Amino acid sequence: MRDMSWRRWMLTAAAVAAVIALAGCGESRPRHREGPLRFHSEVVRLRVDGDTLEVEGTYRMRCVPSRAPVAFLFYPYPQDDNLGDARTLVLECRGESGPWTPAPFLERPPVGVRWTVPLDLGDTITVRTVDRQALRANSARDIVTTTRAWGRPLARARFAIRLPGGAVPESFSYPVAREPGTDDPVYVYEAEDFWPDRDIMVTWSL
Repeated sequence: MRDMSWRRWMLTAAAVAAVIALAGCGESRPRHREGPLRFHSEVVRLRVDGDTLEVEGTYRMRCVPSRAPVAFLFYPYPQDDNLGDARTLVLECRGESGPWTPAPFLERPPVGVRWTVPLDLGDTITVRTVDRQALRANSARDIVTTTRAWGRPLARARFAIRLPGGAVPESFSYPVAREPGTDDPVYVYEAEDFWPDRDIMVTWSL
């Protein structure tokens, strides 16, 4: 009996460890393995406002028929010495032409947040999220290496970085172009059939 109880305890501990590893590790955004959703494209907007970085992400996904009513995705926050605490302000979803509907999320500080994405909105689902993170230096970062976790390139990606007025950019991790006609400087990078190999990173001086 003691031997059987020990084996049960070991199996339970191993299962719990596996769940924790899947839920809390990795630097993908959003992180997801094969399942009812297929990541198609993304638009990510970074806005620096004083000592705060605001990130708005719009993610388009293909929905594969599934018996499950929802899918769970883990959205990690960057872990960087130049960044402070982060929190999600908005999570909403919609079908191809339907209205935006709020979706539940569960913060798992400091590493990220778990999304609950409904699967009954149609063949295509768009997820929009807004989060904010404290800045400790003239440096910002956002995770965009999602595609490597999903196992396929993005059909399209667009990154837009808005810096404060008077900011002088010093470095970008992607080759951006200045967008004309904006009061504050906005720098944009666009790509198709895109397989990101690094995060969005930018430094500037004031």
